[in-house]
Amino acid sequence: MPRTLTLDTIVLKVHDVGEADRFCIVFTKERGKMAIRARGVRKPGSRLGGTLLPLRRITMHVKASSTGYIVTDASIAGEILGNDVRAFLHAQQGIELLLLSLHDEEPLPELFDATAGFLERCFRGADHTVLPYTLRMLHLLGLLPDTGNIRFSRCSPNQMIYIQKSMEGNWESLPALLQKEKEFFSPVCAELLSEALSRAPRAGVIAQAMR
Repeated sequence: MPRTLTLDTIVLKVHDVGEADRFCIVFTKERGKMAIRARGVRKPGSRLGGTLLPLRRITMHVKASSTGYIVTDASIAGEILGNDVRAFLHAQQGIELLLLSLHDEEPLPELFDATAGFLERCFRGADHTVLPYTLRMLHLLGLLPDTGNIRFSRCSPNQMIYIQKSMEGNWESLPALLQKEKEFFSPVCAELLSEALSRAPRAGVIAQAMR
């Protein structure tokens, strides 16, 4: 294993530790979910402190040490979430589902690309974000049954198109759904997620209330 790595990274969660360090849980395209420590980034004048924040896509340089991976450099590679609270809550909901689903250092490049696309849609205020991302994530993780499954037996043709396009990541051409059609997916996704996740997500309740 090389001692230094350059990683295409999405920051999922951070914890401030000690007097000036930051512990980051990240999703990388090359190595999957990783835990990274950034030393001294909370000191005044540190240029990395404003970069290593949740929901950001960054190019990260890390080195392996006896205690784990340490950040040596990082630069923003994607858009930065603005002040839209609703967009933030939707992004946070999707990231929470991802955190609960990932295993450490399991490369999932297709899911990484789907997550980057999901965040980009949140940043620009797209109408459909969490539901298509959830369906795509479940599909890529092998947790979503095919459309012939009994769970989808009551779906309208419109809903079936929605499922198929979500699974494919073809989110720009999703059909519009009636409110009743949208509500159908909540218990289905909740059931599938409960079979795979260790605990129920929290941010989704807030995001649902703001739709």
